[in-house]
Amino acid sequence: MGKRGALKRCLEYLREAMRWPSPSPTGLAWSTAALPTIETELAKRDIGLVVLSMAMGEREIMLERQRQCIAKAKAAGGYMADH
Repeated sequence: MGKRGALKRCLEYLREAMRWPSPSPTGLAWSTAALPTIETELAKRDIGLVVLSMAMGEREIMLERQRQCIAKAKAAGGYMADH
């Protein structure tokens, strides 16, 4: 889970037989590859994951991550899309 401290704290807070609602998979995982890992960890502890909207596909996830990376690069002064 790396640098996602808030996610780590949330996972530590959850207890057996709880249900964790999430509006979308993108709120849980940095990549689609990480989502099954989180889901497996929750299942081992008998915690249900309820994704409220599965409408966002892999492309939408990728585009959101791309927007975040561009914003970070712009803030650091390293983004030059027009060149």
